[in-house]
Amino acid sequence: MPDQKRHLKVFLCHASGDKDKVHPLYMYLLRRGVDAWFDRERLLPGQNWPLEIQKAIEESDAIIICLSRESVDKAGFVQKEIRFALERAKDMPEGRIFIIPVRLEKCEIPRTLSDYHWVDLFGEAAKENFPKLLTSLNLRAKDLGCAPVQTFAEKLASLPTSTLPSRPSASKPATEEKSFWKKTEVIASVIGAIATIAAALIGILPPLLSGAPSPTPTATQPPAVVTPLATETPPPPTSTVTLTPMLTPSATASATPTPQPTLPPAEPPSITATPTPIPSATLPPERLISFSYKDLTQLAPPRRFQSPVYAVSISPDNRWVASGERNGRVTVSTAADLALFKEFNYNRIIYAIAFSPDGRWIVAAGEGGQIMVIDTITWDKPLFIPAHSDTVNALDFSPDGSFLVSGGLDGVLRLWDVPAFIARSQINVSRRIYALDVAPSGTQVAVGTSDGVARVWNLDGSLAYTLEASSGPAQAIIGLDFSPDGSFLVTASIDPNHPYALWDVQTRKIRLEFGSGLSARGVLFSPDGLVIATHSKDRQLAIWRTFNGSRLVYFSAHQEEIWDAAFSNDGTRIVTCSSDKTVRLWGIP
Repeated sequence: MPDQKRHLKVFLCHASGDKDKVHPLYMYLLRRGVDAWFDRERLLPGQNWPLEIQKAIEESDAIIICLSRESVDKAGFVQKEIRFALERAKDMPEGRIFIIPVRLEKCEIPRTLSDYHWVDLFGEAAKENFPKLLTSLNLRAKDLGCAPVQTFAEKLASLPTSTLPSRPSASKPATEEKSFWKKTEVIASVIGAIATIAAALIGILPPLLSGAPSPTPTATQPPAVVTPLATETPPPPTSTVTLTPMLTPSATASATPTPQPTLPPAEPPSITATPTPIPSATLPPERLISFSYKDLTQLAPPRRFQSPVYAVSISPDNRWVASGERNGRVTVSTAADLALFKEFNYNRIIYAIAFSPDGRWIVAAGEGGQIMVIDTITWDKPLFIPAHSDTVNALDFSPDGSFLVSGGLDGVLRLWDVPAFIARSQINVSRRIYALDVAPSGTQVAVGTSDGVARVWNLDGSLAYTLEASSGPAQAIIGLDFSPDGSFLVTASIDPNHPYALWDVQTRKIRLEFGSGLSARGVLFSPDGLVIATHSKDRQLAIWRTFNGSRLVYFSAHQEEIWDAAFSNDGTRIVTCSSDKTVRLWGIP
């Protein structure tokens, strides 16, 4: 990958009372690749703010002086900032753009700035003056050899695009189940939990083992098996595509649901060998906790929504739960009791949602290929990024929060700088992407695709390695997650015979396979890596020991398919969402 040019550094000089007026300008510049310095966003607690402001002015490539009646008429530190800027301008070569006055409202231009051409960023003139401002900044960027200031559309147009066939349509979600089934599943869940404990006591739940993957199976998944995660319109009657309901919002069903088993089928009798334990240095045996269904608690009444909920995430500080619905609404609820806090409209089906590691940003994406960015400090109107040419199925931030990765049905991974949210680079996977996860090192991205192969990519676009199972035809990987230390990768496949696999990333071999018979939807490690949670199309939430694949918890957490789940940072909670139009919060011992 060629060296990335640095972004143009621009200092925003303004009066203290104009911060709310300047913030939209700050966001406008960030979105177009400008490294803007705005004191409300950049100053940290405990810093010497006059010194930091002076340093920022000295390091800036250009200075935008925001003028208003307050900044012109009142004394204050802004006058000193303007003097600093004018002193720096004396060192610039003649004719170079450095100071750019802009008016935020109607006001007089100070005599000291009268030699500089200014623009109005308010009223009717703003629409034509914002592009002029970008033109001036681009001239300055060109002088310094910085990255050009671009709109998102210009940035994406400069990147190569992949050519992929259009996706088939999926069926509409089924109706909710009858109320009597809810009572039945509770009774069945209790019986199932008792049966699981009894089975463990008499030793009929042996640890699972899988063999090593074959080097390079070439079978690819035919269209009749692989179905995209997102679409509403069913295929025309003449279509020969047979949709697999595993990846649709919900399979078309009759009015009376078919009862589903509480316990999965027995594990294949052919798996009799004892697996090689994961080293105790990674998972201390003394910390292999033991709990069951009865130890889980529902921490709050289910939060009910207007439509099926397909994505959910918990903020790093355990304060908020963000969820995305089929009807295009993003809801932010309090994590304590799932009470409504904020709502935002994406206006299309949402399939992915995530918090940044510092909790500052919520990103959501789905149909239409846009990424919606919500600022959790200001809660202002969201930013919409035209990110992909097709549905986005997966989002993940780097561990340090410096970049975001997105992927979807267009077969392209895109990396976005944070907080500017401008495209940094892209990786052409050339297969439909259903899941992705950034490695704890922040240097690689694992991708689950339609051909049943997990690929791990370096950030420079080179393929690091692939993980491919040797048994059976290729089945799409719809979920994956790195262990907290990056030693293992767990995957979820739509293959009911081999739904979940734990891979050793060093040997590239499967350490464990588990959950045979389950209709997988997703999989995730707990924050300490001691257990793995799985959720499935048949409404089941399960928790497994990472050490040997034995099952701790297995119960019907929802009335319909569980689409997504997320652990809290401390591992004491797990939140789930479902086609039954609810989000539920579970306490874990």
